[in-house]
Amino acid sequence: MGGCASIPEESPELSHEIGQRVSSMRAAHLTLVHKYFDLKREQVNRIFEEEWIPSYAESFFAQDQVAEYWDRLVSEADAEERLQFLTRLGPKMLDEIRSRRAKYLEPLNRLETAIVDSLEHDYRQILSANNTLTSFLVSSSKVAQNRERYLELFGVEQREIESTIGRIDRRSEEVMEKIRKANINS
Repeated sequence: MGGCASIPEESPELSHEIGQRVSSMRAAHLTLVHKYFDLKREQVNRIFEEEWIPSYAESFFAQDQVAEYWDRLVSEADAEERLQFLTRLGPKMLDEIRSRRAKYLEPLNRLETAIVDSLEHDYRQILSANNTLTSFLVSSSKVAQNRERYLELFGVEQREIESTIGRIDRRSEEVMEKIRKANINS
C-alpha cells in the first residue's frame, strides 16, 4: 500500500549537504574561538612582560640583602661573581615569572576549554540529529522508490490506492460514529 506522505528524492542529498555545512560551521566556529583566546593571551603576555616583570625585578632587587649584595657586585667589577649571582638567582626568578604567567593565563585557558567543550557538545548533538534524519530520509526514499516500482510492476496506480484508502477512512469514520451513537443511546 502507498503511504500518505512522499519524500522527494533530493531530501537525503539535501540533508547530507546540511550536515556538511554544519561541520564546516563547527570548524569555523572553533577556529574563531581559538583565535579570540590567542589574542587575549597575547594581551595578557604583553601586559605581563611590559608591566609585571619589570615590577617584579624592581621589587626583587629592592630587597635589602639582594640590593646590598648587587650594589657591591656592580661596584667591584668582579664579572665572575656577578655571573655566579645571576646563575644562582636567574633560574629562581624565571621559575617565579613562569609560575605567575601561568597563573594569569589559567582563567583564560579554562574559559576557552569550557567554551570549546560546550560548542563540541552542541555540534555533536546537531550532527547526530542530522545523521539520524539523513539515514531516515535515505531509508524512506528507498522504500518509496521500491513501493512505486512494485506498484508499477503490478499495474496499480497511486491514484487508485489513494482513492481506496480514502474510502476505507470514510467507512471507518461512519462505523465509529455508529458505535458512538449506540453507546450514547444505550
